[in-house]
Amino acid sequence: MMVESSEYPVRPGIKDCQFYLRTGRCGYGENCCYNHPKIKPTVYFDEAIRIREILAEFGFIHTEGDGL
Repeated sequence: MMVESSEYPVRPGIKDCQFYLRTGRCGYGENCCYNHPKIKPTVYFDEAIRIREILAEFGFIHTEGDGL
C-alpha cells in the first residue's frame, strides 16, 4: 500500500528514497529507511513525462511499447 507524502520520514543527511523522488510515493511509508524530502516530486515526474512526449512528437526518441 502506498501512503501519502506527509507520512514519509524526513531523514536529513540520509540518502533520498529514489522511488519517492520519481513517483511521489513510497511503499514502505513511515518504515522506509531513506529520506523523503519535503518537495513535490510528482511535479518533476510530470514535467519529465511532458518533455518525453515533446521529444517523441518531434522524432527525437521512440516511445512505442515502452510502457510510458
